[in-house]
Amino acid sequence: MKIMTIVKGQVPVERRASFEVAYRSIRENSLPPELKMSFLTRGTDDSGTYVIETVWSSQDALDAMRASTKPRAIALFEEIGVSPKVEIHEIVGSVP
Repeated sequence: MKIMTIVKGQVPVERRASFEVAYRSIRENSLPPELKMSFLTRGTDDSGTYVIETVWSSQDALDAMRASTKPRAIALFEEIGVSPKVEIHEIVGSVP
């Protein structure tokens, strides 16, 4: 069963542009094949809420990545001094 991680935090105004650039730079690195897709979203209320949602092929794949390294989504927030909230969900359905 596919798994989604949700990493959420408040990014200060002065760090938002660099945070977005840092997220986009992830594509330049080699990504694990178990990572199926990832999204960076920003709240529309101008609160500075950012969410990184990442879909993994399985819980085992996520566990293996987490055992070998700090998840990049968490590290991106921590690099700008934000302690993000992390949630893990099973994907039980989808609509195209």
